[in-house]
Amino acid sequence: MNIKVLQIKVHPECDQPQLLRETILVHDYKTLPLAWYLWLIFAVHRGLAWSVLHNDSLLGNKIWTLETSQYLLVGLLSDLWVSILFSLFGFLVAVSGNLIFIKIFFGRINITRLHPGSPGYWRWTETTILLAVGIATACHQSYAQFFRFQLVPFHLSYLADLNFLEANATSLAGWESLVLLGFTLVACGLLNIEFIKPTKNPWLTYGSLSFLVAIGLIAHNRNIHYRVQWFVPSSLQMNYLEKLYALYHQKTTPDALTEAEWSLLKTALKKSALGDIHEPQNLINLLSPEAPRPEDLEPIYFRLKENITLQRQSGKKPLILVFILESLRPSETGYFKPDSPSLTPSIDALASKGIIFKNAYATGSVTRGGQESTLCGLPSQRDFSMMRGGILLDYPYCLYKLVAETAETFWYHGGEARFDNQYSFWKSQGAKDLMSSLDFPENSPRTSWGIGDITFLKKVVENLALKHAATSKEILLGSILTVTNHIPWDIPNDIDPNILMKLPAELTHPSYRTTAYTDEAIRQFTDGLKQRNLWDQSLIIFVSDHGAPLPPLNQIYNDAQSRDLQLYSHINLFLSGGISEHAISHSDQKPLTIDRFVSQASIAPFVASLLEISPQPAMMADHLFLKHQTHPILSVVENTLFDPRSRQSWPVSTAMQRPQEMSSLAEDFRLLYFRALLQTFSSVSLKKSN
Repeated sequence: MNIKVLQIKVHPECDQPQLLRETILVHDYKTLPLAWYLWLIFAVHRGLAWSVLHNDSLLGNKIWTLETSQYLLVGLLSDLWVSILFSLFGFLVAVSGNLIFIKIFFGRINITRLHPGSPGYWRWTETTILLAVGIATACHQSYAQFFRFQLVPFHLSYLADLNFLEANATSLAGWESLVLLGFTLVACGLLNIEFIKPTKNPWLTYGSLSFLVAIGLIAHNRNIHYRVQWFVPSSLQMNYLEKLYALYHQKTTPDALTEAEWSLLKTALKKSALGDIHEPQNLINLLSPEAPRPEDLEPIYFRLKENITLQRQSGKKPLILVFILESLRPSETGYFKPDSPSLTPSIDALASKGIIFKNAYATGSVTRGGQESTLCGLPSQRDFSMMRGGILLDYPYCLYKLVAETAETFWYHGGEARFDNQYSFWKSQGAKDLMSSLDFPENSPRTSWGIGDITFLKKVVENLALKHAATSKEILLGSILTVTNHIPWDIPNDIDPNILMKLPAELTHPSYRTTAYTDEAIRQFTDGLKQRNLWDQSLIIFVSDHGAPLPPLNQIYNDAQSRDLQLYSHINLFLSGGISEHAISHSDQKPLTIDRFVSQASIAPFVASLLEISPQPAMMADHLFLKHQTHPILSVVENTLFDPRSRQSWPVSTAMQRPQEMSSLAEDFRLLYFRALLQTFSSVSLKKSN
C-alpha cells in the first residue's frame, strides 16, 4: 500500500507553501499471522469444551466418534470465521494508528494525492467497504443467531433486506456493544502492528486481504450449513468471544416489577392480592386467567364437549389432534378471502365445514415458540424458550402431562427430533410415542428439513390407526408438525407433478408451490382417516406455527403501518374433524366463524377444559371460546412487541425495562404483564436442576 507523506513549510513573507520533502512509505499489513494465532487460541478453547462433553444432551446417548468429529469441525469453522473477522478489524486499527504516527513525526499528509483513480484511493475504498460489510453481516449476534440454521448462502444475501440492515445498525448502538467492540479492535490492532513490515510489493497486502475474505466467506457458509445438517449442540456453536458478545448484547431478564406495579397488574387482571410475589408459583397463578364460568363461553363449546364425553363413555376413544402447520399464511388460504385465488383447496374444504377463528395470532415468530404456545398455553417466543433453554423444572401444565393418566399421547414431526431439543423436551413433558425423520428409511422423499409431508402424514395415519385399535386409554391426544412449507422450499418427489402444474403461471415464488404441496398432503391425510374410520372420532385443531412476512398472495391486510407485523403474527386457526362437523351440523352458519381476537396459546386451555381436567391448569391465556377475552394477546415479532387488537407496538427493549419518565407506558398493563411473565420464568426457582 503506497502512502505519500509530504513535509511542507510556509514562508513567513508569502502565502505559498514550499515542498521540503516527499516520502513514499510502502507497508505490507500482514493480517494472516494474526488470524492464524487467534484461530489457534480458539481451537484450544474448542478442544477443551469438546473434551468435557461426555453425553449428547439432546438425546441422552453416548456421542459417537463421527459426531464428535463433526461437532469439532463446525466449531473450528466458526472459529476461523471469527478469527478472520477480528483480524480485518485489527487491520483497520493498525492502519489508522500507523497513519497517526506518520502525521505526528513526518508532518502533514497530502490527502489530495489519494484522488479517485489512484491505486491508493481505491485500496482504501475497498478496505472500507469490506470492513463495513463485515460489521453489518457478522457483529449482531442476536439477529445472526435467528438465521444461523437457515440453508441459504452467506449473509450477504440479506443486504437487500432493509429490516436486516436496520437491525444490525441498531445492535451496535448500545454502549456495551461499542465498548466491547472497541476493546477487541484495539487489542487486534496492537497485535497487527507487530506484523507490519516494510516491503516493496504492496500486492502482498491486497492478496492477503482477498485470501482472508475468500476463506472467511467459505468457512462461515459451511459453518451455517453443517450446523443444520449435523444438529450441533448450541453449546458448541460459538466460541467464548462470540458468547461474550452475545451475553453483553442481549438483555434476557426484564426489570423486576415494583410493589406498586404488581398492585396495578393485579387490579387490571381482577386478581386478589397473593402472599409472596417472589414465589414463582404464586406469580403463575396471578398471571393465569380464572376458570371461565359457563355463561361466559360460546354455546358451540358445550356441543363439542358433549360429543367428546359421549364418545368416551361409549368406548369410541376420541382422537384430539393439534395439527401444527409450518408457515401457513392466512393470506394464501382461500377461506379468508373467497374472491381471491387460493393455494389451499383442501384446507378451504375442511374449513367450510368447521369452526374458523378469523383473528387468531401467534405469540412469536419461530416454530419452537408455536409448539410451546399451543401445547402449554404460554405466550412463548423466540428469546423465551422452554424447549431450547430447558429453563423449567417441572412445569405441570403442558397438555401431555395433564392427560398422562387418561390419554395415549404422541408427538409426530417430519423433521429431525434433536433440532431445538424437541425430542427430550416433549418426552420429558409426557409424550409417550415420538416420531421423527429418524423413523423413516434413508431413501424417503424429503427436503432439507425432513421428510416430505405426504410421506410423513401417510405414516402418521397408519400409526394412529394401530394405536387407536391397541390402546386401552380413553382418548388419543397428540400433535403433528409438518416441515415442507419452509425455506428453501424444496418439493419432495412424492407428489403428482400435475397437481402443482395447475397453479397460475404468475405465482413464481417457490413458497407458493410448497403451500400447495402441503395442502395436497392434508387432503390425503384426511382421506386416510376416513378410510380407517377415524374421522368421526376426531377433533383436529389446525393451526399455523407462526406467521410469515413474504410473499402475500391475497391482499387481506389494509393497514399499511401494521401490515408487516400482522403478516408475521396472523395465523390460520380452525377446528375440523367429525366431532367438529357434528357439533355445528344443526347450526345455521356453516362454517361457524368467530371474529373475536384469540391467541394460539388459547388452544391448550380449551383442550384442558374440554377434557375436564381438574384442578384447572394455570395457563397464561384465555379459553379459546371465551366470549370476552380478559388477558392481553401479545406477539413478539423479532425485536417488536405487537398487540393485534389495538395494533400498537413497542420495542422489546422498551417493554422489558421500567419506563421512568413515561407514565402512560408505566401504567400499561400489557407491558406490565409481559415483564411479569418473563420475570416469572427467569426465576431461579423455576430453572431446571441438574
